[in-house]
Amino acid sequence: MGNLKFDNALELRSILTEHATGRSMDDARFRTLRAKFFDSADTRKLLPSWVRDNFDGGGVWAYLKDFHTGEGAYAARRKHIAAEFKPLLDFLSECGTPADSEIAASLVQYDEEAVSEAWQKALSRRKSDPEGAITSARTLLEEICKHILEDTGRTSFEKWDLPKLYSEASKAMNLAPSQHTEEVFKRILGGCNSIVESLGSLRNKISDAHGSGRQKVKPAERHAALAVNLAGSMALFLIETWIVQQSKSKTSVASSETKQDPITYKGVHLSSRHDFAHEISKMKGIVDALAPDSVRRIEAIWCDSNACALYNVTIHNGLWVPDVQWAIQDAGRAVGGYNGVYFDGDAPVGVDLDPYWPGDFDEAPGV
Repeated sequence: MGNLKFDNALELRSILTEHATGRSMDDARFRTLRAKFFDSADTRKLLPSWVRDNFDGGGVWAYLKDFHTGEGAYAARRKHIAAEFKPLLDFLSECGTPADSEIAASLVQYDEEAVSEAWQKALSRRKSDPEGAITSARTLLEEICKHILEDTGRTSFEKWDLPKLYSEASKAMNLAPSQHTEEVFKRILGGCNSIVESLGSLRNKISDAHGSGRQKVKPAERHAALAVNLAGSMALFLIETWIVQQSKSKTSVASSETKQDPITYKGVHLSSRHDFAHEISKMKGIVDALAPDSVRRIEAIWCDSNACALYNVTIHNGLWVPDVQWAIQDAGRAVGGYNGVYFDGDAPVGVDLDPYWPGDFDEAPGV
């Protein structure tokens, strides 16, 4: 991550703070800085929601003006911006190594708030609160195992300790030593079991989870670093394994999906990479959600089946108008969301749409 991204975050915050007090904003610089964090899985969710949801000074100003206007507005906006950027700046200052960044990216990709929160606490406490860091390291693994078990349909595990949670989750992912015959894999997976059990023992003996009386052993920073690094490595392994297995399952289901040949619907050619019927149906929904004037400007819509709801919209020669971009945005949201929209044909460069799914940017102002 390094100091450069931290400096970029400070610059972005400064640009927004100046804009909040009535100064003009360099839209190009704003978009460049915003993209540095929006395009990275480990920082996207740490951006304030209103920064993720706006692309220029006009949109940002509308949000800030609505947040506070009248007497004391400048001070209130400055305070609000500082508070909104604190999670991102804290993360960038603590998550300084490539390993930390890689683990954080996978945790964000897994998209479970409690998991990412446990990791951030573990990172932030390594130096200032070793006991708390060890507790958070164990909590991280507990949360991941619980989420994986929930994904498999299991629910009765609230009283299980970490070794039991890991044992059941590892079986669900074919990671239990008993599920393999190759000696090398049995040893490696047995070592994973030992790591999890050791983290539990370390946490019970020297963390802040239990009272320890007068003879309490205080962990040093190196103990906390060991616990957090071990937990982070195991978390990365578990999540990446689970994501791969889910992807294989989805691919298996997709291979049996109903197929449909490309069609022309209301004058728009609709097709997808793998000719899935449900993708053609969703593109028909997009066309139905458009006004007739917008429909006549569109030559074709193509869906990239490999990326799920990633669309390419071709505009007829000479028929581009800026309103088409926002019409497609509204239509895509009306049918449930998309992983991005790219425009070609007569469309100018740079009018593509960022991913949108319900809940991504629907938080209340200030949250």
